[in-house]
Amino acid sequence: MFSKIRRRLTYANVAATLALVFAMSGGAYAAQRLIITSTKQISPKVLKSLKGANGKNGAAGATGATGATGPAGAAGPAGPAGPAGPGGSAGTKGERGEPGKNGETGFTKTLPSEQTETGSWTISAAENSALTSISFSIPLGAILTESNVHYVEAAGNGTTCPGSAQKPEAAAGNLCIYQVAANGVEKENGVNEEIAKATISLPYAFPPKKGAGTSGALLSLLGETGELPFAYGTWAVTAP
Repeated sequence: MFSKIRRRLTYANVAATLALVFAMSGGAYAAQRLIITSTKQISPKVLKSLKGANGKNGAAGATGATGATGPAGAAGPAGPAGPAGPGGSAGTKGERGEPGKNGETGFTKTLPSEQTETGSWTISAAENSALTSISFSIPLGAILTESNVHYVEAAGNGTTCPGSAQKPEAAAGNLCIYQVAANGVEKENGVNEEIAKATISLPYAFPPKKGAGTSGALLSLLGETGELPFAYGTWAVTAP
């Protein structure tokens, strides 16, 4: 049997057989080395050619269950203020209220400008002259000179003393002493039987100086011989 085989063995047969064996073993080896495990091993052009067209969309699935409410988010920043709206129509005028009560006079260091304070006076004596004082509750800011102090009858003089003994008034910067009645005193110039001859002077000056101080004045009347001087009236002073 071996002799038969030996006769058939030639160089060509052996070479062909070896070639077939090497081809088969090399192909298996190549197959093991060329197993594709990632698309990175394939050329992009080849991948593009291998990509098929998208299929039709499938039917919509059933609606899932509602999830739990999430926590509230942080408050956002305040938005810009909107434009002002149109003004409303004016309301109807309300009824007039009742007059309020007079308030109490507050404390003041000096009598305010062009404000007036008033008082009353009386004078009597057993001698030939009589003297009384007039005191201002609220002092003036400055003294008044002789030309700004006046002794007038009950009706006033219509200018610096425009009031009356019942309602004493004085122009700004003036002191007016209104006489209601007088008896046993010298009259002005010996002619006017209604008004006494009076002297108004500063309360702190000696000898007397005509005028009025910031806190008041002195009023002096001369009595007639054998008569008891007597007089009374009201007064008003207005700050300059």
